Amino acid sequence: MKALISEVVDNLKSRYKSEQLQGCVRFEGVVDVYYMRKKSAYKNGGIAAIFSVAEEKWYYPKTAKELEDIAVNQLEHWKDVGRQEIKKQKVMNRHDGYTGFKYTDQTKIPFGKHEGEKLANIPAEYLIWLFENNRTNPPLTVYVRENLDNLRKEVAMKKKGIR
Repeated sequence: MKALISEVVDNLKSRYKSEQLQGCVRFEGVVDVYYMRKKSAYKNGGIAAIFSVAEEKWYYPKTAKELEDIAVNQLEHWKDVGRQEIKKQKVMNRHDGYTGFKYTDQTKIPFGKHEGEKLANIPAEYLIWLFENNRTNPPLTVYVRENLDNLRKEVAMKKKGIR
């Protein structure tokens, strides 16, 4: 019997450090596996995509076995490099080619503890934290990157008691 994608993901969770994010599971901070568990609608017990944080590359496996092979290869190759080193190399270049919808100060953040609040009203520390910890979607990445100097100045002024 072929392994189901959900079984492969559960197996990976037992072997590697993981965290559940919105819509995906992140393994070792370097591989995101996006999948759906609804067996009735998909072949092989689910449908999946893998995003390599280190390579900033998408993989679309056709079978659960292929999913496991790609994920394990990525994890074994990148986990020793370390999350911090990958972040240093990749954080500023994330979503460079993004040309879709752009967030403004009036845009309401669609997730997180400040969900529904306008970006202009969200603490700068929180936006920087999301950005530096790769927890942003493409339009939020672009918004924070374009405003990063101002956000850091705001944090510095707040630390000095100015504001």
